[in-house]
Amino acid sequence: GGRLEASRSTVQQAYDNAKEGEKLKAAELALALSPEFHTLGQPQPLKKRVETKEATTLKGEGYKAVVLLYFAGGADTWNMLVPLNANCKLYDEYREARTNVALKPEDLLEIKTKGQACSKFGIHKSMPFYKELYDMGEAAFVSNVGNLAEPLTKADMQDATKTRCKGLFGHADQTTGAMTLQCQTLGSSPKGSGGRMGDALGEQGFATTSFSVAGAVPWTGGFRTATEMINSQKGSTRFNNLETLEEIIVNITSTQHKNAYCEEYAQQMANSLKSSKKLASIFDAAQLATEAMDASKSGLGAQLKQVSKLIATRKERSAERDFFYVSVGGWDMHSGLINGMEQKLKHVDDALKLFVEELKAQGTWKDVVLTTMSDFGRTLMSNGAGSDHAWAGNHLVMGGSIKGGVVYNDFPESMLIGSDVDLGRGRLIPKYPYESVFVPIAKWMGVEEGQMAKVFPNMHNFNGTKHFINHLF
Repeated sequence: GGRLEASRSTVQQAYDNAKEGEKLKAAELALALSPEFHTLGQPQPLKKRVETKEATTLKGEGYKAVVLLYFAGGADTWNMLVPLNANCKLYDEYREARTNVALKPEDLLEIKTKGQACSKFGIHKSMPFYKELYDMGEAAFVSNVGNLAEPLTKADMQDATKTRCKGLFGHADQTTGAMTLQCQTLGSSPKGSGGRMGDALGEQGFATTSFSVAGAVPWTGGFRTATEMINSQKGSTRFNNLETLEEIIVNITSTQHKNAYCEEYAQQMANSLKSSKKLASIFDAAQLATEAMDASKSGLGAQLKQVSKLIATRKERSAERDFFYVSVGGWDMHSGLINGMEQKLKHVDDALKLFVEELKAQGTWKDVVLTTMSDFGRTLMSNGAGSDHAWAGNHLVMGGSIKGGVVYNDFPESMLIGSDVDLGRGRLIPKYPYESVFVPIAKWMGVEEGQMAKVFPNMHNFNGTKHFINHLF
């Protein structure tokens, strides 16, 4: 009797099988792993669980993957993409607004675009590879974007009937809002937009997996799509003391429970063990196509190395749709902006170069799209040594199937302090939501029109023709 009814024999067996002097510790470990230890109420054990074989039927529509590169801390992307044209007023306004943190033309790599007030822009000089991709039509910029629940003007910010983001300008709330794309809701209960895309694709029968190579974050998790955690250095790591734990976990999870919480815990524990073993064995056999990518050992390069390995093993994993989350921190540059941005963007550019070269060598570049997000943009106005928390910003999107060589979305009409979209000190209100780029990415991945409202709950608040990129692919 008692709550430990189903796991009692496992605890006893762990005690009996342990060496002298380790018996009590082994029994405590088995107890701590049991469903009864982690849940409330009567476990109500039922019959032994019948192990089911994994489904091997694939939808058969090839492989595609999305990589989200997150700039943690709020990146000053006004110095990543700068209007640059002798006949365009925006560069002069940029210099006037940014004062001592403005970049000079010689600090920028010139690119051309169409449909903007300025026909020429400058990319930060630390991004020569990204410029190369842009000129080849395999990379683009998404301008004037940020967290939005609906379109807003400066006057709307005083209107209580308008839906605004929670915790505007704050790291925690704006990070969560960016990842859930429901910034008007506190917390991560809406789940992540990557995970919700995974849910939609899974409903259609796609073999879909979501990975994070940068810790636990909301973006990768859906209502049914779980996050596979990957170590940036070791890939998928097996359970510690697997030989000891495996028998205990198998025994503990082999019983079904009427108690929903015990049953969910047992299933998740069993799945974790199975996933850990399977992914670890796949990583052990993974071969990369380029030596340079294989040699990456730190930072973003190491994270993208693990992504590259997972993409390389897509057939072994029977994968059809993958979502990957990687991150670079340190963008909260209230000081040291000029040197800090140069170092960070070089780090990103170098890592992206190795990643793209690897995917091209694998033959998967056309099957992958990478885009960036951040907590928020930064103030145009300098604080003397850097910039402060703001709202709108510019981001990257790249892939072998995109229509690149373009600055998408309308760049701000004015960069003057006190303009119609400035909330103060150059905190610009974004004209476009992050959905601007994620809606076309979702369609490319195969999310159907009838699923879009669930994947992007705020989508109906925007004009699809005006606010979303309709020709990204």
